[in-house]
This record gives sequence, C-alpha cells and structure tokens, in this order.
Amino acid sequence: MQRYEYKAVPLPEKGEKAPGARTADERYAHAIVQMMNRLGRDGWDYVRSDTFTREDKVGLARRSVTVHQTLMIFRRPLVETAATAPSEAARPSISATRAPEGSPAWEPLVLDRKEPKVTKGEG
Repeated sequence: MQRYEYKAVPLPEKGEKAPGARTADERYAHAIVQMMNRLGRDGWDYVRSDTFTREDKVGLARRSVTVHQTLMIFRRPLVETAATAPSEAARPSISATRAPEGSPAWEPLVLDRKEPKVTKGEG
C-alpha cells in the first residue's frame, strides 16, 4: 500500500514580476506557478486547495478576529525501507481471533439484576 507525506503551503501574498505579465492577476498567477514548479521539482504533487477559518488575536486589546486562510495541499510518496515498512507478521490475523466452531463469536453480557425484597407492611 502506498503511503504519502503531506505539505500545506499558504498562497503567495502578492504577485511576482515576469516577462509578459502585465496585470496584477497575471503576476499573481505567475507567483503560484513558480511555487508549484519549485515544489514539483522536489517530488510534491498538487492535491487541492482548501480554505480554513481560524481566530487570531490582534491589537493591544487582543481583540479576536476571524481569518480565512487558503492553503495549497501537496503530497509525495514516502520511500519505505525495511525498517519503516509495516510487516505482515505484525498485523493480527483474522483467523487468530475467530471463536471455535459452534460457539458464539461474542460473549453475551448478563446483568445480575436483583429485585428488592418487599416485606409485609412496606409499599
């Protein structure tokens, strides 16, 4: 089974100058592409973008402000070695946990309920 490691990266704050990028939108798109290409060279695959909400404290009064942060999620396969790979022997066997034939696979819970004794003159 393939295992992955994940990385969350905030979107760039502002665009980057580039030849042919004349508008702010083009410069911002260029900044995102440059960041994705850098991560791609390191083996990271883009998965998706998510926006998260968090509470930040700002100012001298430490007033609470809601902040929406958009993060780009990347993943790359983990290189498993013999030491990090889960061994098949470590996993519990299904047959080892089965009950013998003819017996229930579970034990019923029996509650010992004792009724209060009622004597003459009570109730």
